[in-house]
Amino acid sequence: MRGLPLLVLIFSIFYMLPLTGWKVSNFWSAIAALALFETAHVSEVARGALQSIHPGQNEAGKSIGLTFGQRMLYVIFPQALRRFLPPWINTVVDTVKGSSLLALVGIVDLMLSIQQVIGRTFKPMPMYVLGALMYFAINYTLSQISRRLEARFSYVRE
Repeated sequence: MRGLPLLVLIFSIFYMLPLTGWKVSNFWSAIAALALFETAHVSEVARGALQSIHPGQNEAGKSIGLTFGQRMLYVIFPQALRRFLPPWINTVVDTVKGSSLLALVGIVDLMLSIQQVIGRTFKPMPMYVLGALMYFAINYTLSQISRRLEARFSYVRE
């Protein structure tokens, strides 16, 4: 899934599911495409975060008598969380940006709404600037949340 462009996945689900007999609305096919795409990315981020923890941490937990669940909960996951958060927030930002592609299968999102307003007002530039500012506001807010989370879970607190 990670190797496919999001647009290809959206079109594949939107046009191929009806061929298999599944009657799925454009909304649910778009949600399924975004969910599959982002789940593949988040699972890879989680795998990388967990594998980045030195095996000695697990062995140290074993040596003091922790069960597997306790080692994961108290030793491995807290360390992996610090490494998981930055790329996960990047994935969330990519999801927000990728949501603009959903307009191609008839989902009314920000860009499709802007195009509809442009069709009524015939003033594209102010509408596109407004759309860019809205996307910037959303992604900037997510970036600020990311910085706060990273600061909160960092190794060294200032």
